[in-house]
Amino acid sequence: MDAIFRSRFCILFILTCLLICDFASVGAQNQRPRNVQVAIRAKWSGTPLLLEAGELLSKESKYLFWEFIDGWLHVAKTEGDSHSAKDCLVKILKHGSSLLSEPWASLFEFSLTLRSASPRLVLYRQFAEESLSSFPQSDDGNSHKVSGVDASEAVGTKKLDPLLVGKNPKSPRGKCCWVDIGAKLFFDVAELQSWLQRPNEIGDSFRQPELYEFDHVHFDSNLMSPVAILYGALGTECFREFHLTLVQAAKEGKVKYVVRPVLPSSCEGEVGPCGAVGAMDSLNLGGYGVELALKNMEYKAMDDSTIKKGVTLEDPHTEDLSQEVRGFIFSKILERKPDLTSEIMAFRDYLLSSTISDTLEVWELKDLGHQTAQRIVQASDHLQSMQEINQNFPSVVSSLSRMKLNDSVKDEIIANQRMIPPGKSLMALNGALINIEDTDLYLLIDLVHQELSLADQFSKLKLPSSTVRKLLSTMTPPESDTFRIDFRSSHVHYLNNLEEDAMYRRWRSNLNDLLMPVFPGQLHYIRKNLFHAVYVLDPATVSGLQACFLLSSRYEALEMHHIEEAFVETLLPKVKSPPQEILLKLEKEQTYKELSQESSLFVFKLGVSKLQHCLLMNGLVLDSTEEALMNAMNDELPRIQEQVYYGQINSHTDVLDKFLSENGVSRYNPQIVGGGKVKPRFVSLASSIPGGESVLNELNYLHSPETVDDVKPVTHLLALDVTSKKGIKLLREGIRYLIRGSKSARVGVLFTASQDADLSSILLLKIFEITAASYSHKKKVLRFLDQVSSFYEHNYILRSPAAADSAQAFITKVYELAEANELSSKAYKSSLSKASNLNLREHLNKVSQFLYRQFGIASGVDAVITNGRVTSLDAGVFLGDDLHLLESVEFKHRIKHIAEIVEEVNWHGIDPDMLTSKYVSDIIMFVTSSMATRERSTESARFELLNAQYR
Repeated sequence: MDAIFRSRFCILFILTCLLICDFASVGAQNQRPRNVQVAIRAKWSGTPLLLEAGELLSKESKYLFWEFIDGWLHVAKTEGDSHSAKDCLVKILKHGSSLLSEPWASLFEFSLTLRSASPRLVLYRQFAEESLSSFPQSDDGNSHKVSGVDASEAVGTKKLDPLLVGKNPKSPRGKCCWVDIGAKLFFDVAELQSWLQRPNEIGDSFRQPELYEFDHVHFDSNLMSPVAILYGALGTECFREFHLTLVQAAKEGKVKYVVRPVLPSSCEGEVGPCGAVGAMDSLNLGGYGVELALKNMEYKAMDDSTIKKGVTLEDPHTEDLSQEVRGFIFSKILERKPDLTSEIMAFRDYLLSSTISDTLEVWELKDLGHQTAQRIVQASDHLQSMQEINQNFPSVVSSLSRMKLNDSVKDEIIANQRMIPPGKSLMALNGALINIEDTDLYLLIDLVHQELSLADQFSKLKLPSSTVRKLLSTMTPPESDTFRIDFRSSHVHYLNNLEEDAMYRRWRSNLNDLLMPVFPGQLHYIRKNLFHAVYVLDPATVSGLQACFLLSSRYEALEMHHIEEAFVETLLPKVKSPPQEILLKLEKEQTYKELSQESSLFVFKLGVSKLQHCLLMNGLVLDSTEEALMNAMNDELPRIQEQVYYGQINSHTDVLDKFLSENGVSRYNPQIVGGGKVKPRFVSLASSIPGGESVLNELNYLHSPETVDDVKPVTHLLALDVTSKKGIKLLREGIRYLIRGSKSARVGVLFTASQDADLSSILLLKIFEITAASYSHKKKVLRFLDQVSSFYEHNYILRSPAAADSAQAFITKVYELAEANELSSKAYKSSLSKASNLNLREHLNKVSQFLYRQFGIASGVDAVITNGRVTSLDAGVFLGDDLHLLESVEFKHRIKHIAEIVEEVNWHGIDPDMLTSKYVSDIIMFVTSSMATRERSTESARFELLNAQYR
């Protein structure tokens, strides 16, 4: 659930803590008279199991949701309606499980019984109430009614319980379904069809309904079409009619079809026998434990002989009867006398209950923990035995204390306690530790679902099971939030040097003094360059002059000409002339002008030119204020102290070189290395598994010269608008990035275009397609594409449409450039002459649909997708250096360890001709994108270090 869901409807999560608990003790006539049954009920009414099943399937795949709807409409139409609640549950599980494979089906059944999708349906109820309240219905003669609920009644309800949400809206006008387009509600299919014939009749000034990431958008919907949200429940006749109409309209590109499942009250009779199952009953929440701390202070005398014959305290089907109780092994007795089960179990209960009054000596408690562990590990059902002991410990403690302890079990426990402290409990899923205190059953199911989903995706990639286990168990290296800009260059001029300047010779040089305590805010006086504060500023600006004043105030002991040297390399050692003469000398001397231009270009390449002025503290990008300087030094000091303590920094270590070699990057781009300020967005490419029908499976990639046959762990996908200046700029930067050379990355181009794109724009798409497919191995292919892009930019993008050259002139120029770069023009002549304008436009639309559905990238927005990481380029310039930055950051922190595992795979059952470098590169791209969306703890547990003979 995204941030909008959490912030706007967080009250749903609060409600899970406001529970109504019914505590009903069971009387003597029940089978288990000593037990207490507890029901934890939510404060919202029940939701239909049928709709919950659809939500659970959509969690796995958005396509499964629509398959479930279409399949249920067919099942409901062909099968009879005589079903009990139990039969309906079986039918729903069977229909949903048929769309899944094991172990998905088992997890689906378990999640449905836990009602884990109910909060999502309550959310849709709130949306439905908001939709109806926007257009109050007064057809029933009650103008004061809103959302089918009397206003006074609603106010009274809120006064009674302000936290009560998710109340089911009453059916408006007696209808069970309606369509919301933002400006109007349609309650009849005829009204909707009339609007679909003239969708612009209402006008474009109204605000369309807001959509969220969790909404069910039909996969055939047109992204630019008006939004139509269907509120209704699967199983009603009105839902079927609206659904079929809107699906057809979506295929025709008329609407963007969205479904929000809601079953209004008083519509239970219209939804069929199975559609309302679960909606009429209160919702019991599973997965919550209740502790009853009860103590009876009264003393009563009880006659054990009053226990009725046939009433047992234990169930032979659930209890572990293989354990000895006072010398009796009841599993053996039951095998010999099955006809006396009730009497035998009553006798066992008597023995267990009688042990409570026994007095345990101190020495009997010495090994009680070890004996309990032995009882659990020796049981046929470990979890059942653990539950029995945990919930009935006073009844079984005497039996446990008399159990003969196996010394090997005790030795193993003692050995493991050297690794894990006694009383500490650990839980891990595929090696990742799970915080037991913060994890509930629903979160655990989500984690298991995530792991199963990854395992299923990797299996579809034909990866061996051993590799799948290794991938799932691998831990992602912790991502550093302290990226440092490598500014080392001759353009950087320092005003002082603590290690060489005479004024610092009396300072101590022992780095261990850093570990000595000082007063708060006081710095250590050590003759070592530990802090490198580099100011990047333009002295021609007001902010630059303010920074100069700060520097002069911080270094009063230095001669002022050192400040001038920072700008103009090396001015005369002793400047005594007036400022006017200095400015004239700077104006006349060409050397200083060239140096300033080189310095400005260096700042631009570092990516900090947009900041105008900033501070680089050991490479960390900060504001150029005095407060930021002091805070940066205080933040950097603990890092240095830690490495000094562990011996990683000594008197001979260059601190700056060490920090920049560990976390240094060549360029600063806040979208890529934001230091935690900008959270990167990752999208799984699992839906584009090789062999399926996907845009990525049809894509050909570009490579740096002489690296076509190498495996490329990093894949850059450039999503760009071929009709815009920014799009062509991004295209050319991608080509130049490959020309400069990259051994571990490849580039794929996903072209989009506006609706009014001319033929030349569409031909550029075809030219790139031909080149990447036929000539990617040629030495001058990148130069050819750069020249074609440059010609297209100057003659078709920068010029007005009236002054632009004809499409034929563009084709002729392509032929010339191909021959000039040693590429045969025959392939271009044969393909371009047969190119269909209609087919190419359909391909552009297909790519646009793919980008929006897969990555959420709207038409006209340029973006770079690097192994699933989406970087939108809404503003600013994105250079080839930024692609290098993306490559280095992603490869180091997210791709390298996975690529090493994939490259070592021994493939089985795959045609050797398919095992090309492209195939392996695709596998790495799909695996890394899926792993990036994985949410798990960064802490791991190596249980293989523990002794595990008894488990």
